[in-house]
Amino acid sequence: MTIDPNLPIKDFYLEYQNLGGKKDFEGYSQNIDVFIEHTIDIFVFGDLKKYSSKQESLQGVMNILKIDAKEVSRLFQSIDRVEAYT
Repeated sequence: MTIDPNLPIKDFYLEYQNLGGKKDFEGYSQNIDVFIEHTIDIFVFGDLKKYSSKQESLQGVMNILKIDAKEVSRLFQSIDRVEAYT
């Protein structure tokens, strides 16, 4: 999956940095791509096709990216503070 070119990814990244994120833009873009792929269905559409809960989808992101809950929270908030994710 590739990030929708209409999304304000640079604004998301600036918010990520404001939240204390340390990844460079490329690393952030790769991580946010995985985050969106694994959370959008359940968070936005309530679709349980991939995961049975939002928490399970966030755990999936942590496992895939090998990051902690705080970093997953930064990813979520970097989008949600710019443009409501849910």
